Order: sequence, then structure tokens, then C-alpha cells
Amino acid sequence: MDTTPKLMPLSELGQRQTEIPAALNESPLVLTEGNRAAVIVADADYWNQIVQELRDLRETLDMPFSRPRRSPAPTCNS
Repeated sequence: MDTTPKLMPLSELGQRQTEIPAALNESPLVLTEGNRAAVIVADADYWNQIVQELRDLRETLDMPFSRPRRSPAPTCNS
């Protein structure tokens, strides 16, 4: 899946709703309002993949480092 989202004005959502499922197979869809992102729509599998990747990253960040940490440098008052 391409991660570059496609843009669609929110006002066109009703007229172009049949295009959305096919568009989501290619990339997330950003619905715009007044030239600003208003809503991001993503395929459920893609969304679940992102959530799992975030969970994995959080777990990785919570793991202790495998090498010992250095002692803090002494301060001028030490």
C-alpha cells in the first residue's frame, strides 16, 4: 500500500462514495474541508497494522538497554 494519502473534498463524499473502497486499497484517504485535512479514512487492515507497529515500538522502548549505562558526569559541585 502506498502511504501517500489521496485527497478528496469532504463536500464530494456523497457523490464519490463508491470510489472510496477502491481508493483505500491504494492508500489512506484524506477528506478535506476548506483546504485543510478534516478526516483521515484508512483500510481496517492498514489501521490494525499501524496500531500493532505502535504497540511493538512502545514495547521496544520499554525494554532495558542491553549494555550498561554510563554513570552521570560529575557536576561542578561534586
